[in-house]
Amino acid sequence: MSFYDKIKDQVAELSKEFEYQNDGTAFGHFILNECFKKIIDFEYDGNDYENFFKTHIVDLTKDLGNDAIFTNKANKELIVFQFKYSKGSLLTTDEIKKNKRFIDWTVGLNKEELKPNHKLRKIIDEEISQILTPEVLKSKNYSITFYYIDNNFEGNIKTDIKALHNNYRDQGIPLQIKFYDYEQLEELYDDLEIPKNEVHLKIVPEDYFVKKLRYYDENGTETTVETTVTSILANSLKPIIEEKNELILALNVRYYKGENQINSKIKKEYSKGSKSNFWLLNNGINAVCQNCEKVNADTLKISNFQIVNGGQTAKTLTRIVNDLPKEVQILMRLTKIDDRTKTSKISKYIAIASNSQNAISLRDLHSDDGLQRKIFDKLDKVGIFYDKKDGEWATIANN
Repeated sequence: MSFYDKIKDQVAELSKEFEYQNDGTAFGHFILNECFKKIIDFEYDGNDYENFFKTHIVDLTKDLGNDAIFTNKANKELIVFQFKYSKGSLLTTDEIKKNKRFIDWTVGLNKEELKPNHKLRKIIDEEISQILTPEVLKSKNYSITFYYIDNNFEGNIKTDIKALHNNYRDQGIPLQIKFYDYEQLEELYDDLEIPKNEVHLKIVPEDYFVKKLRYYDENGTETTVETTVTSILANSLKPIIEEKNELILALNVRYYKGENQINSKIKKEYSKGSKSNFWLLNNGINAVCQNCEKVNADTLKISNFQIVNGGQTAKTLTRIVNDLPKEVQILMRLTKIDDRTKTSKISKYIAIASNSQNAISLRDLHSDDGLQRKIFDKLDKVGIFYDKKDGEWATIANN
C-alpha cells in the first residue's frame, strides 16, 4: 500500500474536523503533526499542537506560495513549507517562482509591496518582523529553511529549484532548501528507530581501527557491538547531512541549536581550511549503524547511519557555503549494533554519556596559572590551604 493510500482516510477526516478548504491543506496539517513534529523544533511549548499547526497553515488565496510558515526566535529561523498531496508529482517551476518572490520580499531584495492573506499577514507582523529586523537582515544573522514536499520529484524540478535560488547563495543569504518525498515521510510516520539509508564516507586510511566488544544493559543482557574509530573528511560528510536532512539525526538527543557561541566557534574553525585545528579541538561525532564495511582504502560504506552525538558539529557543516578542503577532518566513532531492536536504547545511552562529561570551567582553565601558584605558596606558608584546582582538597583529604 502506498503512503498516499495509507493516510488518505485520516487526511479526509482531518479536513472535515478543521474545515479546511480541501484535503491538500489537511495533508499539510497531518504530516506536520505526524512527521515533522518529531524532527523539527517549532519552538512551541504548549500541548495543543493541532491548533498551533492550524494557525500557521496559510494555504489560502494570496498565500504568496507558502502553505505553512513557522518561526524559531532562538535560532532566528524561518521555517517554510510547500505541500503537494497526490498520487503523482505536482510541484511546478511556476510555484517555485512564487516562493522566490516571497523570499525576495521578506529579506528586502524586492521592494514591491505584496499582499498576503490575513493568516500570513498575522505571522509576518507578530513573528517574522521580530526576527528579521533591519539589523539582522544587514548582518545576515538569520536562516530560512524551505521544505518542499511532493510524492516524488520527477524530471529536473530539483535542479530548477536550486537554480532559482542560486542568487541567495551568491549574496550570502542563509537559505536552505530541503526535499521530502512520500517514502521519506512514511519513514517518519511509521516512527522507525533508524530511517533507512546508505552512505559513503571518505576516511584517512592511516587513522583507522576496529574494536569488537560486548555491551551489557542494566539487566546484564549482552549485545555484540563493533566500533570503528577513524578520521573522516569533513567535505564528505557535508553533502550527506544536506541530502538526508534531519533523518540522519533522528536518534540525536538535541535539535540543532543555531548560531550560538559554541557553533560559531565550530564554524570559524571549519572555515580555516588547511590551517584548521578542528580535529584537535573538537570532540568529533559519535554514530551508530546497522552495517559498515570498508569498500576501499579510503571509503566506508555505511547502512542506516545515525549521528547520536555531534549533531551540532555535523549541522554546522551545512551553514558553510564553500566546499571544505580535504585537510579539514573530523574524529568519528561509529558503532555497528547487530541487534536492531536494541539500537535506539543503546544509542540513547551513548548520547547521554557523550553529553554528560564534566564541563571545564574558567576556574579549571586558570588553576595552574603562575598567579594561582604564587597565592597557593604564600597561603601554604602560613598554614592555609588554597583550593586552586577543583577537587584538589577532596583528593588530599582522602589520602
